[in-house]
Amino acid sequence: MTVFVALIMVVLIGFIGMAVDVGHFYVVKSELQNAADAGALAGAANVTNHYQEAFNFVKKNSSDGVLLSDADIQCMDASNAIISCSTPAAKIKVTVSRDSTNNGGPVPTYFIRILSPGGSLNAYPIGATATAEFKSGRPHLIK
Repeated sequence: MTVFVALIMVVLIGFIGMAVDVGHFYVVKSELQNAADAGALAGAANVTNHYQEAFNFVKKNSSDGVLLSDADIQCMDASNAIISCSTPAAKIKVTVSRDSTNNGGPVPTYFIRILSPGGSLNAYPIGATATAEFKSGRPHLIK
């Protein structure tokens, strides 16, 4: 009976740990989405320098206590072809991510790492993308 209770406790603690880590991932994803949305809307609203305005708004945000310092910003024409951000653009696409190369690295796990002795689950990359366009006199999020 004691062995059974011990096994059940390990399983329950594992599920609780996964719930905490997955909940943390959702919080970080939400923060990244807010930064991408802000950058896309600001970039779409600024008709002179889409890239710089979008980048400035991304840098005003943080994710899991880490100030964001990098984003992938693309300017597109009406047919979704990528164009230079120095020309008027119909749409602005901003991608903000936490991965091995930017914004503090991938998001660390707290409990899932126990299930991964080799270390492959010690951190998880997360990203978010937003696209905005300027129409009817103001910027709108597309997706």
